[in-house]
Amino acid sequence: AVCIERGTTPQQRTVVGTLGTIAALVDHAQIQPPALTVLGEVVNLRPEGVG
Repeated sequence: AVCIERGTTPQQRTVVGTLGTIAALVDHAQIQPPALTVLGEVVNLRPEGVG
């Protein structure tokens, strides 16, 4: 799972975890809207160095 805050902007922040850990990681990172959460194998397709 990945949660992307302010995607495509200079302020973008990305948190990566599992379905079981993503909620706690997002809470700890204080991710705020606008944010997008992506689940599944597609998360592994992000470019190297992103997230």
